Amino acid sequence: MRRRGKRRRTSSSIDARHAERRTRVRVRRIAVVLTAGALLFSPVAMLTMPMPDVHRLARENPATTAAMRRNAGERIARGKIVNREVVWLSIERMSPHLERALVAKEDPRFFDPPPIRFDPGDLRRSAAAIGERLARASGSAITRRLVRTLYSDTATPFGAWAPAVRITAVRMEKVLTKERILELRLNTDEWGDGVYGAEAAARRFFHKSAADLTAYEAALLVCAAGEHRSPDPDRPGGALTAAANTLVKKMNRRGPAEAARGD
Repeated sequence: MRRRGKRRRTSSSIDARHAERRTRVRVRRIAVVLTAGALLFSPVAMLTMPMPDVHRLARENPATTAAMRRNAGERIARGKIVNREVVWLSIERMSPHLERALVAKEDPRFFDPPPIRFDPGDLRRSAAAIGERLARASGSAITRRLVRTLYSDTATPFGAWAPAVRITAVRMEKVLTKERILELRLNTDEWGDGVYGAEAAARRFFHKSAADLTAYEAALLVCAAGEHRSPDPDRPGGALTAAANTLVKKMNRRGPAEAARGD
């Protein structure tokens, strides 16, 4: 009696393992089909989906962005008044610490020339080196975030299609200078509710122009607009303070000229 029960339990456990194995095989097949479909149809989507005109950014400052429109829509939906503080300032008039902080935080190799082609030698390198090279071939993180800010509107398929962001970032880096990309970023990033651009943020939180920001104040603003988002950079909490201090060390480690120009 005991042996029969043991055999039954053993047989049921084997059946369960077989069922689990069949499920894994089905999932893998579905994943392969979906991946193949993405590879086949993404070129078609690229040809049919309208892409933004990045050439205009070389001569015009954007009057509004997708992020501004999205935030305004959310406030209207909640029955609130739409407030928008935007003060454009050329990068030549900004404190150089702002440019240094942004580059040091998001892409220290921003001013390096992009890779022209895939190097077969990468196959002998680490996975991290390969990933970094491929990521840089898709545009800098600084540029990709600018693309999302300007064009990733929830009302269009552009915001949901990651390859479009990368392709537009590459096009943008071919058309615009690195200084112009940084100028666009520092004038369109959001700091707090309805506060757009470093100049408006500097006036709101530090009661001064962005031209007069110290290295620590610039680091606070850059960190407050990133993953350590804070509505009050002038009264930073522990996490924001630590992030800003770390960023200042990175800025000083690279040196004034290196941090700003990648020399």
